[in-house]
Amino acid sequence: MNRTGKIHAAKVETSTRLQRFLHVLQNAQLPLSTRTLQLSADVCNPNTCAAELREQGFLINVEQKDRIFFYQLIGEQVREVA
Repeated sequence: MNRTGKIHAAKVETSTRLQRFLHVLQNAQLPLSTRTLQLSADVCNPNTCAAELREQGFLINVEQKDRIFFYQLIGEQVREVA
């Protein structure tokens, strides 16, 4: 197995899972908990979705309060079109 340190991220343009997750984050006024994202975006692992979107230039902040993680979209870097 060749490990390069990069994840094999799905493309937001073709992944309905990432599109749902991004849509929920874009419409949020406040940071959203893992459970809220699981229910609102119908995803199992919000942390994985966040990592995949970060690979594509989205700026997603994550904070831990007690034992709960909260996610918030804070921007998007300019992405080059291939």
